[in-house]
Amino acid sequence: MKEIKGILCALLTPLNEDESIDLDAAERLTEFVAAGGTNGILALGSTGESIALDREARNSFVKKVRECIPDEMPLLVGCGATSTKLAIRNCKDAQALGADGVIVTAPCFYPFGEDALSKYYEEVADAVDIPVYLYNISRFVGTTLTTSLVKRLSQDSRIKGIKESDRNEELVQQLIAVTAHREDFAVIQGSDRIFLKSFDWGCKAGVTVVGNVAPELPVRLYRAWADGRREEAQALQENLLHYVQAITCLGRYPQEMKAILAGRGMMKDIMTSPFVPLTDGEKKTVMAAWNELITI
Repeated sequence: MKEIKGILCALLTPLNEDESIDLDAAERLTEFVAAGGTNGILALGSTGESIALDREARNSFVKKVRECIPDEMPLLVGCGATSTKLAIRNCKDAQALGADGVIVTAPCFYPFGEDALSKYYEEVADAVDIPVYLYNISRFVGTTLTTSLVKRLSQDSRIKGIKESDRNEELVQQLIAVTAHREDFAVIQGSDRIFLKSFDWGCKAGVTVVGNVAPELPVRLYRAWADGRREEAQALQENLLHYVQAITCLGRYPQEMKAILAGRGMMKDIMTSPFVPLTDGEKKTVMAAWNELITI
């Protein structure tokens, strides 16, 4: 099993007008992020519009990403779905395409209890031969993976960690505490906003979205923290917050990042339906926010 440690980038998914994968842009983006020093890749996460992509597009993107990164670089693939059957299908596809692990949200829409969610994750783990990572992002899914549920699931050695993206600082610390019996269980911080705090608490990795537009910045932060260069790490964390503000300046995330990369010739700013295109004025606002950023 490849170690999940350091900084992973949750990739955007470059699209054509028909919402198929823009393979050339996918290659450019993946190589750009990898060259920035990221320790791993998350494809088809929330940033990658995974829930809105059809099976063909999902698999096309995962295949391209795997081809573009070194064999030793871990590739996690988002595989959550609205049912166990669909989640298992996604996980099996990801494994067949070379994923090193799958990261799985709870099913959305219905208010599932802990017994149902435990069954869901156990059946997913039964279906594949690669590590399974839980994914908590209740503001999108509508269901929170509680401390008690995670503690329960951490008894299963096939479940190797959790990505916590609710920006709930107390929950992160609780998750680290209740899974401390597992040296091979990684609590992964899913928000650039609180990377430094989370590494201090014991998170083994952070998943960046800023890494799509400035891949070296979160990597430098992690390396400064790991080397004990505290003042530098703090300055980088503060700068990272400015980047977060820029890529969310319209409240249309992740559309702002696609606009930034389109402005730099990296990809088209096409989103899945029912997103509507940004106006020229909105694009100017995004690019102005981007151009005001200070690089340190």
